Amino acid sequence: MSSSIFEKLSAVQITPDSRITDADRQFCEAHQRAYHQAKEGLQSLNEKWENIRKQQIESLTGVSSERNGSYSYTYIHGVDAKDFLNALERLPAVFIEWLVCYFNSTYHVEIDYRQIQKFLLPNEPDRYESTAAEKEEYHAKLQSLLLRYEDVLEQIFIQLGDRTFAERALDEIKAKCHAAAWNSYTKEAEFIVRNDTLRLTSYACSRNDWYNPPRWELQSKTKDILRGIAHFELGVSGQYPKTISEILGYDNRENPQIFYDCKKVEQLKMFKNGRVDIKFKSQDYAEQFVFEYLGRVY
Repeated sequence: MSSSIFEKLSAVQITPDSRITDADRQFCEAHQRAYHQAKEGLQSLNEKWENIRKQQIESLTGVSSERNGSYSYTYIHGVDAKDFLNALERLPAVFIEWLVCYFNSTYHVEIDYRQIQKFLLPNEPDRYESTAAEKEEYHAKLQSLLLRYEDVLEQIFIQLGDRTFAERALDEIKAKCHAAAWNSYTKEAEFIVRNDTLRLTSYACSRNDWYNPPRWELQSKTKDILRGIAHFELGVSGQYPKTISEILGYDNRENPQIFYDCKKVEQLKMFKNGRVDIKFKSQDYAEQFVFEYLGRVY
């Protein structure tokens, strides 16, 4: 390689991915290091264990019966050479899951890590129909595989499409709100709007009279709508006004629930027949929420 080509290559700078934050990058790089260190460590342990096993066999050849075995001096309960290889082969899948779960938790999205594992990991041969050579090739590929966090990021962004994490999170919130507010069989809305009040008409809550005072419980679909209202209120995913957080977090609650710390929504009231009324600060807010989060058509 000529010096000029070497200088050009040396001058190339890797630009950090602007689609993630510095905190995201620090997390990814830390797991990248831990993953690579674990790979090197497990490979080393496997080699050392095999050497120990070989030395034991050589030392006891001709004097130790098969019944006594050649592991008597190195026996560790539950530890075998294959355990190091199994752990080594699990590393890429664990690495992918760690990164995807981080971004799902941080940005409140639902990226499918199994889909990424399927794309980035070698295809496992059929347990019964594959040949010994095919199985050996599969394990060799898995043991030698060394992923970079950038490989996982690319697959995450493929699932995001052209959207940012925030856009994807909002899309998912709205999709859950829509699913909660419409009957998937009849394609009919299970809500109506009366002036400034959104009325959820189909089994949106329940009341248990065995308790004193009675215990009210919101259905999961109603909670999905409340999460949408929290986003409508604050404009961010995964954050909730205190009063909404409280009503999402426990079942024995006051009725009606006053949202004293909100600017767009005023209160929630439950009824014995399963109806829930959510009163907004104005008719405009009620209609805006329905239009943006619940939709006017199925």
